[in-house]
Parts: sequence; C-alpha cells; structure tokens
Amino acid sequence: MKTYSEIFDMNRYPKFDEKHRPKDTAPCVCLSGKMYKECCKDEIEESKCNKENSGINYELECLYGRKYSKLTSRKVYKKDIVKKNFSYCLACNIYGNCSKDNIRYSHTLSKGVVLKNLCNGDNNYVKQIDDYVMINDTNKGYDERFNDVDVDKASITVSFCKTHDELLFEDIEKDGCKEYTQTEIQNLEYALKAITFEIYDIAFEIDYLAELVKENVDVVYDSPNYSRYFEDYEIKLSLMEPYLELANRLIYDIKQMKESRVSSKLVTKYISLKYNRVEYSLSEIIDGCLVNVINASKPYIIISFYPDKKYGDQEICELVENYLKKPERKNLKRITEHIISNSKNIYFNKKTIEHLNKKALSNLYWAHRNGIGDNRVSNNFGDIMMKVFYK
Repeated sequence: MKTYSEIFDMNRYPKFDEKHRPKDTAPCVCLSGKMYKECCKDEIEESKCNKENSGINYELECLYGRKYSKLTSRKVYKKDIVKKNFSYCLACNIYGNCSKDNIRYSHTLSKGVVLKNLCNGDNNYVKQIDDYVMINDTNKGYDERFNDVDVDKASITVSFCKTHDELLFEDIEKDGCKEYTQTEIQNLEYALKAITFEIYDIAFEIDYLAELVKENVDVVYDSPNYSRYFEDYEIKLSLMEPYLELANRLIYDIKQMKESRVSSKLVTKYISLKYNRVEYSLSEIIDGCLVNVINASKPYIIISFYPDKKYGDQEICELVENYLKKPERKNLKRITEHIISNSKNIYFNKKTIEHLNKKALSNLYWAHRNGIGDNRVSNNFGDIMMKVFYK
C-alpha cells in the first residue's frame, strides 16, 4: 500500500529535459527507485532504434489505448482503487491524526445529492463514456462505449479518512443539505471535490504509465522521433505538485472557515440554469478552474478559482462570465460544448443516453474523446446536446 508521503514525494519521479526525454540520473519512469540510465534506458533506446516511421503498430495501440480488460490499465485500476493500493487522506498535512486503517472510499461527485439526483430514480445507475475503449475500435457500437455505473461505485477515489471525509464535506453531504445555497463553505467544499478527483486521477495515471513500460517498452516511442508516452508522463508530473498545493489551500480555507469563520479568497461564479434539471454531472478541473455541474436540487454550473494564482487559461470562466452578462441559449451551448470536450469525470442520466439515436451517441462520444473539432462531430452538435441535456 502506497502512503501519502510516498505518492506525493516528487523526488521519487523522473525528470525530463527540454526535449521531453528522461534525465539519466533521475529516477526511472518505471518507478523502480533506480536511476533511468541504470534501469530502463537501454531497452527503451533499443526499442526506439527499431521503430519504423509508420508509427506505433496496432497491438501497441491497443495496449496504450486500453482496449481489453486484461491489459495494464484495468489491472492498475483494480489494484489502486478496488484494493485501495492508493489509500491516503488528502487532509493529513492540514489536520493530521489520520489513521491509514480508516481510509475510506469517497465520491468526488456527492453520492447523496449529485449522483442520486442524476439517477432521478432510475435503478441507482448512471452512464459513463468508456475512456478505456481503444478510441478507433470499430468492433464496438456506440451504445457499447457507454457503461452503466452503480452510483455506489461512480466517481470513486480513496482520498480521505472517515473523519475528514465527513468533516470536509458536511455542508454538501450531510442530511438536510440537499440544496445548493451558494454559501462560501459550500463553494469551498464543491471546489475540493473537483481537485480531489484530479489529484487521484494524476496519481493513478502515473502509476499506469510506470506499469505500462514494465510490461512492454515498445509503448514508449511512436516513432524514432516522437514519444507520446514521455509527453503524457511529463504533463502529469507537471500538474501533481501545483494541484496538491491547491488542494491544501482549499482544505486549509475550509478549516479556517469552520473553526474561526475566516473568509477565503476563493472566487465562485455560478449559473442557476433555467431548466428543471440537467442530464449530466461532473466535478473536476477544466482550464485550471474548479468545475461542478450538479442538480441540487435545481441545476447549476459552478466555477471556482483563486484570482491570485492561475492553473490554466480559465477559458471556461470566460464562457460563464459571457453567459452571466448575456444569458442566451447560444452562450450556454458554448459552455456545454466546452465541458463535454474537456471533461473526464462526467456522468450522464442512464435513460437519457439509452434514448439517444446512433448519430447523437456518435457525436457525444467523439466530442468527448477528441473535441468538437473532430470531423465526425456534426456542426450542430451543440444544438443536439442542448436538446438532450437540459429539460
């Protein structure tokens, strides 16, 4: 079992040069603890020399694209999440007194409010796009690319001990807190939900990349001159430290608010949607902003950020501000397109997805996986989604 100090010790991870190559004397990408030059470098370089310029072959694309249940990503998911291999309390640096035996599964989308409302009484299940399917797999129909997920298992991490999970989210999860009332403490708690997902996802992805290279070094280079693997690895590592800093700041602000009534500098902008409900929900970082889309019990889009430090270009914030100035359908459509194209921790109402025709399913899938610029996404994608998701 990996502890908080092990997972978030940046000295245990590789470092990259300006050409996105691991540095020889830094830890190896496989996280063996050895230096890169004394571990996987020779095998990776040999594999690189043997690559043809035609790019990564089909078998390796299946492996890197996470096609089959037996492959690395599924094994890592079972090991890290199901078996709690990554079990830490994100609040340990601020609160302390966390017991490793008391770490619990927690939802980055509030189960009792957000996920239950998204189900809308539909047998306790929601839908999620299967990001583990190889993206160009023609053997799966579009309906098969959307998985049924029990709300008990949706958006799960193992990121808090029982005491701090209950304390940090009591204003959005405890009995009687079914409404989003735009209070400062609720805004902080929803923001913490978003960063909790991102940090766990980054840790999981890095572990996946480390295991992947152990399984087959041929995944590292797509061609002799390009490594998607190294780029992905470097991007994930570049986000871990600032996101952890952001999480600690949110937890500290929640602690100050609860214990001393000290206000936070967190800025929150929200849209109270003029609909009865929204048929999707999410909680994550988009463009450096902490984003939540919820039914609580009315539908809201909530964007939070600290104005004194940016973690991205904050394009989503600009789109929300445009809507707040002019609450027109076209501005909400732009927000919806942007969210679907840039989200990962997103879930949908089960019946809504099951009632979509093949064209709508195809549009939603490709927009989510590749963005609305993909040539398989219709020009009227936003109009289709507006009709589907806002009731």
